[in-house]
Amino acid sequence: MSITGSAGSRFRLLIRQSPFNPLDFSVILGYLPENVSGLFRLRRYNGKSHKHTNRIEGSKFYEFHIHIATERYQDRGMDEDGFAEPTSRFSDLNGR
Repeated sequence: MSITGSAGSRFRLLIRQSPFNPLDFSVILGYLPENVSGLFRLRRYNGKSHKHTNRIEGSKFYEFHIHIATERYQDRGMDEDGFAEPTSRFSDLNGR
């Protein structure tokens, strides 16, 4: 889904779910900067289908989690969605 903000900024909402594992899903909110071909992932909501490691902190977990773009990870040249936090806010793709 494409979304245009009130100031003309462009965003995309992407949803993906594995046909084999209902816990393997992602919901991504991305920003489309002008004159750039790639999507900047602001948030990525992931199912409980894989382990995540926050490389700077060294923390690891196997939970539902939310990736959050942070300046700290950007400054170190890491992916914008390299940092994530475990969450209990959802347990499936429908937000339950």
